[in-house]
Amino acid sequence: MEVDAQKIINNLGMQLANKSVENATLAAQLETLQEQLKEANADKEK
Repeated sequence: MEVDAQKIINNLGMQLANKSVENATLAAQLETLQEQLKEANADKEK
């Protein structure tokens, strides 16, 4: 069985790039939710 190392490296690189985008998206969503929570708590205290 022949293994194409370059194909494997490229595939792993793509997976890593996708995970980086996914992590950035989740971080942005988390930031938004934290802001919304802060606003909701501020409204509750009024």
